[in-house]
Amino acid sequence: MKTNSRPFATLFLLSIFSLAGCLDPGQNRDDEVQSPLDFGPEVSQEELIRAFDEVASHAHEGLPETGQFVYFEETQQVLGSSKVLIGELLQSIDLITPLEKYSRYSGTHTVRTLTEEGWVTDKSDFYFDVDVEQSTTTLRTEEPPISKALSLLSNSMPLGLFKGRTFSPLSEEVKSSFHHLSTQHRSIDSPTKPKDQKNCTEIPRCLINVSEIRFDVVYWTASPEKYSYYFSYSPDIPQYVIFTKDGMMLDHKLESCITRSVDTTSGKVVVAQCETLKDFQFRYP
Repeated sequence: MKTNSRPFATLFLLSIFSLAGCLDPGQNRDDEVQSPLDFGPEVSQEELIRAFDEVASHAHEGLPETGQFVYFEETQQVLGSSKVLIGELLQSIDLITPLEKYSRYSGTHTVRTLTEEGWVTDKSDFYFDVDVEQSTTTLRTEEPPISKALSLLSNSMPLGLFKGRTFSPLSEEVKSSFHHLSTQHRSIDSPTKPKDQKNCTEIPRCLINVSEIRFDVVYWTASPEKYSYYFSYSPDIPQYVIFTKDGMMLDHKLESCITRSVDTTSGKVVVAQCETLKDFQFRYP
């Protein structure tokens, strides 16, 4: 794969939501957990991967165009309180250069991250190549194709946009099990900003089709911890670039969230952290 990208900002996690930071990968599920705990119906890793691949399989078929952009927000929310904005991402396709056997797509990836010192902005350039013979948006690669779910779920969470998680759903660093797997397909209102634009950014009736998947992951340490994951994908939004340990990938994720209980001095609280697509455009008007 021909790619080029400079380092991206590391997301600073607010202290109340350090996610997997307290997990000890050295703990053993069988040796350390003395009594069985019921976390609900369990599914295998293979079942989870198949379900994820099915949900994430239907992407927008058109090639990216100059002027395409996506804008994401990352928020944290304690149950019963308002959402707090902790990150923003703007990614755009700025130039398309036709070459002999492929076209080169050049873009800009800008991340604003909330840190202890305030907001920090990191702006990076990237490019990817697309075979001219391809009828759909496919990154040029000489490696054999891999399961998209396997690649995404093996990376830190959320996936590829904002970075900084320690463990992933398929982490090999700590034993885990998977529970309460469910999927759903439905139509929802377009994100707010495209809905306000002329012709609703070319979306019929301002409704987009969405495929959703929900599941729980239990990390088996001395004190097992449960994380609830949510992803939604849509073929009615532009494909954009995400950055994983396997390289650059095109994605069409609309939203991803992690929810878990956190111990505080005043007791347990439920905290959710989400990445949500808030605005997009397929091309210059």
